[in-house]
Amino acid sequence: IMTSKDRINLMLKGMADMCESMGVFVVGGGFSTSFSDIVPAVVVSVIGKQVTEKPLTKPAKSPGDKIIIIGATGTDGNDTLYRAGLVPVMKPAIAMFTEEKTTMEATLAAFTTGKIKACSDLGAAGIGAAVCESARFGGLGAKVELDKVPVNTNDITPEEVFICETQARMLLQVEPQNVDEVLAAARSKNGIAAVIGEITDQDYNVFTYKGEVVANIPNKPSPETLEKLMD
Repeated sequence: IMTSKDRINLMLKGMADMCESMGVFVVGGGFSTSFSDIVPAVVVSVIGKQVTEKPLTKPAKSPGDKIIIIGATGTDGNDTLYRAGLVPVMKPAIAMFTEEKTTMEATLAAFTTGKIKACSDLGAAGIGAAVCESARFGGLGAKVELDKVPVNTNDITPEEVFICETQARMLLQVEPQNVDEVLAAARSKNGIAAVIGEITDQDYNVFTYKGEVVANIPNKPSPETLEKLMD
């Protein structure tokens, strides 16, 4: 049995509760039973107005820009580590309605400064993926100090800080002279915000914890690495 009525009702309740906490109106919905042989998928669309005059995009823009994280990192959402056999127990990402709203308001406050050059959310594979994607798409690199990342628990490893998928987090990139203004704007809405690294002119991304390298990820994998992945 792929799912059940109770699970579907819980999914619907979760979406409704999140929308209510974020001040988003639910205007409609539907349910299809036509796909009986696949795992049910939940598709949610948000309709809004895009400001096209100066859109914020994910690719990194300039070497030297500072990387700011909004929101705290925990050990939940560790399925990437679990599937790799690096942790014994899988911990699903925790739904954090209050934290999501705070991070949203803090991020919007940072946007109003007009000083944000790049922006991305933290989803699958957490900080590691968000930083590497931004740097690669921009043709640049990055260096990140994982020990500078705000955490919501002391019982957390560098690898968990690097890759866990805790919700309610965003990454921003700003020029060094604008860091204080952006941090102040985010914190004015009670957001947790900190500088965790910077963009470089290299073609790889280095993640350290108290000076020790946790991961060194090239933008373009070597032929040997690609061959291993194909096996």
